[in-house]
Amino acid sequence: MSDLSKMFNALYGAYRLARFDAGGIKYFDISQSGFWFSFKAAILVLPLYLAILIARWSNMETEISGFWFFIIEMIGYVIAWAAFPVILPYVLRYLDREKNYIQTIVAYNWAAVLQNLLYTPIAILNLSGMAGAGLLSFITLIAILAYSWFVIKTALDVPSPVAWLVVGIDIAISIFLSLWIDSLLST
Repeated sequence: MSDLSKMFNALYGAYRLARFDAGGIKYFDISQSGFWFSFKAAILVLPLYLAILIARWSNMETEISGFWFFIIEMIGYVIAWAAFPVILPYVLRYLDREKNYIQTIVAYNWAAVLQNLLYTPIAILNLSGMAGAGLLSFITLIAILAYSWFVIKTALDVPSPVAWLVVGIDIAISIFLSLWIDSLLST
């Protein structure tokens, strides 16, 4: 199967999960090579992320140069894609779900593509100060959290509260990373 076919399969699986169809999980390659291949999702998301950064930069009042702004943000982007997969094994050991690690990361990575396709235009509208964009951002955030919860619940095969706990860990990582990046940008 070509890389393009694998990617379309994975994105179709992510789409099915977005429709709260647990059968979407079977479209992911959960082999070791499928695990590494799922990080190509970061490449698909990168242009969307760059669009948000451009919108954010154009609305910032800062003395930091555009070069350093983008370097710091790109370092944060790489760390963001690596942090959850590095921390998750410790959580799964506690939950006795280590066998579901690869499936979870693969599903979560490909789900990020759909999440960012939904989030990016709304984030840009919000950064532009468009009236009502804040409410739209909030609604989108709730939808993305529900989607993340379903992906984790399905991939780990855990009860709802446990899935929310894992999503909460990912949110905590994101908040910590965002605060760290903001502190670097404000110096």
